[in-house]
Amino acid sequence: AAPSTGRYFRRVLAPSGDGGAFGSDRSGQLPLWLFDRASATTSQLTERPDTAVFSASWRADGKQIVAVQRNAKGHNLIEIDLASQRQRVLSKPDDKIMFGVYGVDPDSYLFAVRTHGNNTQLIQVEHPATPQETRKVLVTGIALAQVDPATRSVYYTSNAADGLFSRDLDSGAEHLVIPNIT
Repeated sequence: AAPSTGRYFRRVLAPSGDGGAFGSDRSGQLPLWLFDRASATTSQLTERPDTAVFSASWRADGKQIVAVQRNAKGHNLIEIDLASQRQRVLSKPDDKIMFGVYGVDPDSYLFAVRTHGNNTQLIQVEHPATPQETRKVLVTGIALAQVDPATRSVYYTSNAADGLFSRDLDSGAEHLVIPNIT
């Protein structure tokens, strides 16, 4: 564990298991932090004082992270390259991002966005922030989602119905996995 007097927000283990990423207010701000298990050290990954970064998700190879960045202009989904610490904004300025995860194909992502009212959508985005960007709404009423690259599926819970659902990202076939989850 990474010792701190601050609060932690959504800790996620690195794919290699040798560390993790988490949001924390330990510095008085809300940046994203990395934890290295071997050295038992933490380092601040993001450093903008006017910006909170949270809901991190790792790329399968552990070289990049997507996370929600909140500032005065709203919520964006950013991707951070860990080697260079360069950031790239993946979402559009009018997207109201709740969370994002990596998709199953290169340069693909799943964004959860708030639409009119409290409605939410899970959107599959290919080649974001490029002229080749495409978007496809997968689920309306999304609560949480997790991608399974091995089966090319997304598992999700919905605001509209109880249960854990699965959607095949290639065929679009959906089925109820477990009925008693809210």
